[in-house]
Amino acid sequence: MQLNEFTTTFVKGLSQLISTQLEIAALEKQTKLLTKAELKALQAQINPHFLFNSLNCIVALCRIDPDKARELIIKLSEYFRRNLREWDPLIPLSEELENVNLYLTFEKARFSDKLHIEFDINNETTTIKVPPFSVETLVENAIKHGLLPKKGGTLQIKASKNGHKVVIEVADNGIGINGNTKDGVGLTNLKERLKNLFGEEGELVITPNEKGGTIARLIIPITH
Repeated sequence: MQLNEFTTTFVKGLSQLISTQLEIAALEKQTKLLTKAELKALQAQINPHFLFNSLNCIVALCRIDPDKARELIIKLSEYFRRNLREWDPLIPLSEELENVNLYLTFEKARFSDKLHIEFDINNETTTIKVPPFSVETLVENAIKHGLLPKKGGTLQIKASKNGHKVVIEVADNGIGINGNTKDGVGLTNLKERLKNLFGEEGELVITPNEKGGTIARLIIPITH
C-alpha cells in the first residue's frame, strides 16, 4: 500500500515535530543537570574562614555568655544541615531568607553592635522562586568585601516586584568597589546558575552605592 502525498507530508511533519520536542527535552535535562552540578559545587565550598570565625566566636562566648554560646552552636548545626541538604534549583524567597538569617546570626555575633541589618521585603515576593544561596551569596560578599574592612556598617536587604520580575537588592555602606574588582567563586557560580535557569532574563548587576558602598541587584523572572 503506497502512501499518498498528503500522508507522506503529514508523517514527515510529525517526525520533525517529535524530533524537535526530543531535542528540547534533552536540552532541558542537560540544563537541570548543569544547574544541579553548580549548586553542589557551591555547597562544597563552605567557607573555612566562616567556620573558623564562628567557632572562635563561640569559644569566646563560652566564658562570658554560655547561653549565647549554646544558642550559636545549635544555629551552626542548623546552618550546616541546611547547607548540605538536597536543594531544588528554585526555592521560595522566604526559605532563602531563612538561610540568610542563619548566616547573619554569626556575623552579628562577630561584629557585636557594629553591624546593622535592615530588611524591606514586600509580602508579595516571599513565595516567588529564587535559586538557593543566591541572596546569601550577595550578603556574604557585601560583608566580606564591603563591611569587614570597615569593621562594621549597615546592610540593607530589599525585595520588590517589578512587572513580571522580582528585584532583590543587597546594599552596604562599606568600602565600595573599583574597576579592578573581580568576581569571586560565589558570584561567578551565581551568574552561571542564573544564565542556565533563566537565560538573558536573569541578571546580577553590581553598582556603586550613591551613599557609599555597593549595591548588588538580583533580577529574576517570576515563574509559576
